[in-house]
Amino acid sequence: MIRGRFFEVYETEIDVRLADVGETLDGRVYIHLDLSNADEPIKILAQAAAELPPLDADVNINYNNSSYDLELAIVTVSSAGLDGLTKVFPTLKAGSGGGGGGGETLTRATSYAVGDAVTAVGAPGWATLVCTQAGTTAASEPSGYSRITKVGDKVLDGTAVFTARNIIGELDGVISNVSSMGESMTELDTKVAEMMSSTGLVMKLVSLDEYRAMESYSATTIYLCYEDETTKRVTRIFVGEDRVYAAGVKVTYQIDTGYSLERTVPDREDAIAAAPDAALEGYTLKSRINYTYVSL
Repeated sequence: MIRGRFFEVYETEIDVRLADVGETLDGRVYIHLDLSNADEPIKILAQAAAELPPLDADVNINYNNSSYDLELAIVTVSSAGLDGLTKVFPTLKAGSGGGGGGGETLTRATSYAVGDAVTAVGAPGWATLVCTQAGTTAASEPSGYSRITKVGDKVLDGTAVFTARNIIGELDGVISNVSSMGESMTELDTKVAEMMSSTGLVMKLVSLDEYRAMESYSATTIYLCYEDETTKRVTRIFVGEDRVYAAGVKVTYQIDTGYSLERTVPDREDAIAAAPDAALEGYTLKSRINYTYVSL
């Protein structure tokens, strides 16, 4: 699962560029998730460079329809091949009882930090044990692990405290919420379609430049306008013609000497920043046309 989206990734072969003779490069293997690529939204890729570039990390990938990278392993690349391949991502493993717990098996007389996730031999198979108090485990496993019956049960192990969680159950809850959200969106789409049908309105997706350049506008058309050609994220919604947007806003700059200057400022531009040089000091904004639009 990456940023709330589930994928199945299968074994694959990837090419890695070897270094020149006498040169050593840093390398990485990573998953590249690109929601704007409908044909192949997820890939396993490799990089090798003297200095690796930052990975894509848009936490709002689902909203922006952008990309996100998850590093899987790092490696040293020479002219002879690859060396020191090291896994750098966390994994979920089955619990000791064969259930859905996650984490490495708890070891004795070992220091653990808050947030470390482990399993224990005596704990139920569904339980992932998350360290909630840093400390060192005892020389032998406490009997408290065998008495875990529910999420939230705590066990004092040496000086460390571990709290039981059901990771797979939590993931199931996320999936259920996503499914419910999908049903809600479907219901919303249906209601919007019914509203459009009953009112005779239609929707049209256009760029802001295209909207401004139109020679005529339909009063029964809702224009969904975007500025970014790549994402086509809607930033304005107009019903029919918005004269102020199409023509701009007339602004009068009044200077204290009694001299005034009138200019038309394009929509969404700063009228103060557009003030003439002579009016930057001591001018007041005399008049401006008011208008309303929907901004997302």
